[in-house]
Amino acid sequence: MPHFKFASIAHSSKYGYAFDSSSYSNSESHSESHPNFRQFETYGDGLTQHSGDWSVTLEYLTDYLQSLGAAMLTNEELTDAVSFLVTRHPDADKIAFAASVVYKDSDGEWSKRRYYSSQLQKVGGRAKEHDNRFTELTRYQDGSRASIFRIVTLEYAYGLERFQNDEAIRDWAFAQKKFVEIGEGLPKWFDGNNRKLCKLRDALSVCRLLAEALRNRNNAESMLNHYKHCVSVEAAQAAESETVIDILAS
Repeated sequence: MPHFKFASIAHSSKYGYAFDSSSYSNSESHSESHPNFRQFETYGDGLTQHSGDWSVTLEYLTDYLQSLGAAMLTNEELTDAVSFLVTRHPDADKIAFAASVVYKDSDGEWSKRRYYSSQLQKVGGRAKEHDNRFTELTRYQDGSRASIFRIVTLEYAYGLERFQNDEAIRDWAFAQKKFVEIGEGLPKWFDGNNRKLCKLRDALSVCRLLAEALRNRNNAESMLNHYKHCVSVEAAQAAESETVIDILAS
């Protein structure tokens, strides 16, 4: 399984980083960024590991992502390995569905209860009560950004996924003509420190841009190879036709 070590930009005298696709965690802490994102002690000894590794916390995620970006610049294999994680987010249709799930007073009546499924993007009545794919609609579903976040985010999602979901919902909300309320319970990153939040946003953008650049390069290379193949086939067909004409002429 892919395992890559790379230097920390901001903490090179103490820590090193790694991406390990085989690592997992049973932690339910939202402060854990992702189990594949690893950190270890180096005591300034290059990338020599002088401790066990642990999952990078949100406190170090900005530096981890910026350092990961620096490593991605010269390592296509690493870029390919992390691309899914750094570009992952709910699509607009899923967010729009979550925004449409809004509690009504009638939902409080036993016979009129409604249930929603984020997976199927459907709302149903009492018939869905025992369908594990559906969740009962409550007053917590009010169409706000916080409500959307709760619907599209798994309860024990890692910090990276939670941040990506929040960012995707934020971008979607800003694109709407009608103002979307923030609501209650939306994650408050870095205790509301907007400067740190912007730095994390930029760090994730670095990795996303590099992942997209590799994907675009691979797509362009595939198209170029297809064109070369077509030219080769057409040349072979032309040569074959000329041979047949020469034979018939003789």
